[in-house]
Amino acid sequence: NNLELYFSFTKTIMASNGAVQEMTEQGSRNTEGNTVEDTKSKQPNEPKNSKFTQQNLPACRPLMTPLVVVVVFFTLGIVFIPIGVIALQASRSVVQKIVRYDDVSLCTGGGSSNKEREENLLKQGGNGFECTVRLHIDEDMDKPVYFYYELNNYYQNHRRYVKSRDDVQLRGDDSSSGGLLGSLGLSGSAGDCSPQDEQEGTEEEIIPCGLIAWSYFNDTYTFTLKPAGSNISEEQAEPLAVDEKGIAWRSDVNEKFGHFKAENFNNIPEYRGGGTIDGYVDEDEHFIVWMRTATLPHFRKLWGKIDQDLKKDDEVYIRVTNRY
Repeated sequence: NNLELYFSFTKTIMASNGAVQEMTEQGSRNTEGNTVEDTKSKQPNEPKNSKFTQQNLPACRPLMTPLVVVVVFFTLGIVFIPIGVIALQASRSVVQKIVRYDDVSLCTGGGSSNKEREENLLKQGGNGFECTVRLHIDEDMDKPVYFYYELNNYYQNHRRYVKSRDDVQLRGDDSSSGGLLGSLGLSGSAGDCSPQDEQEGTEEEIIPCGLIAWSYFNDTYTFTLKPAGSNISEEQAEPLAVDEKGIAWRSDVNEKFGHFKAENFNNIPEYRGGGTIDGYVDEDEHFIVWMRTATLPHFRKLWGKIDQDLKKDDEVYIRVTNRY
């Protein structure tokens, strides 16, 4: 039956292997007159007979008895529980205030749906709508106070979006020649900027190119402060300085972005995807922050730092120019 044939076949193979082993030990000659041992010793890929190559190095194989497991977990708990308490306390000490403005009528020109709001913004030709939103400070906030903008359902992690950039160009090198790459006869482009590689109608090169740069976030903000207990109006509130430098990674500023000016970049309103760049690219840290794409569709990006304490019951007025 099948069972008997299976065991018979297995035994035959084992016997054959034994015969080969026996022939090898006897130093049988091959067709060229050499022993099998001599032939094996001449193999070029044969590893050296050492403990490392033969995987015979000493190894620790602890016996995980119940007592050992209890001691290990108890020790880990002693080490990491205080660390967790410190991290939790630090997290709870963060004071956060959030205000949304894309659903404020004055900020979007009216409209009951996102489509209508978007159409209203497009009619402004990039000028956007101005409005003021108020932040009431519920707890003391020690400096520096970080100011972020937040976007939701924005998929910067999309494959086509992420690859739409030219890192050689962003470093200030000539994308056509590619610097060192071009001298070696290789392509200098580090990405695929299409469809935002050439300006519509003129076919001139866009610098910086790509979808990430084209969709550069361009809402702007100015801040005023009404101290707690004061009776001044919103118009009389004192200006609140926000530092917009030092918000990007130093490695990005120094290594990934060159000292050059943008060309043919979002300068035609009907084809504009976002903001423009004034001055040199490596000096516009808002742009550098934007170019570091987010992993998740709900993300925040740093816009500036307030280098003064904010006290409880202070009122911060944010003048928003909503273009995006």
